[in-house]
This record gives sequence, C-alpha cells and structure tokens, in this order.
Amino acid sequence: MFQTSQDIFFIVAAIAIVWVSVFLCWALYRLATFLKSINEVTTDVRTRVEKAELFIDDVRSRLTKTVGVITAVQKGVEMGIHILQGRKNGSSKKSKKGSAATEE
Repeated sequence: MFQTSQDIFFIVAAIAIVWVSVFLCWALYRLATFLKSINEVTTDVRTRVEKAELFIDDVRSRLTKTVGVITAVQKGVEMGIHILQGRKNGSSKKSKKGSAATEE
C-alpha cells in the first residue's frame, strides 16, 4: 500500500487540503453571515435616521408656522397698542381743548 515516503506525504497532503478547504468554506460562510447581519444593521440604522430626519423636518415646519403666527399676532398687538395710544393722546388733547374752552 505505502511503497515510499512520498505516498505517505501525498496522503497527508490530501487530508490537509481537505481540512483547509473545509476551513475556508466555513470561514466564507461565517463571513457571509457576518456581512448579512451588518447589512441588516445598516438598513435598520438608515430607516431610523430617515424617520428622525422626517421628524426633525416636521418639527421645523411646525415651528416655522408657529413663528409666522406669533409674528402676525405680535404685529397685531403692536398696532392695537399704537391705536390705543393714539386714542389716549387724542382724547387728552380733546379734554385739554375742552377745558380751555370752558375757561374762556
């Protein structure tokens, strides 16, 4: 069966090649599952980031609308105060004119 030491070497080399190929297949399988899990994680992170961006955009648009409404209300209040001050100044001038007319 084994006539020379070279025959033993070929049998040992064949067994080693089989084990190396089994190890490489196993390593390739583990690498593929690892990359698949990384892909799932990145997909999950991507969807969460997109949801966060949508939320931030929604909050930003709502704040923009609110600031616009607050600005309009502020201008309305300022105009109301200005009108009331004008009426107050006008009525005080009228009362001064009226008291001056009664004194004459």
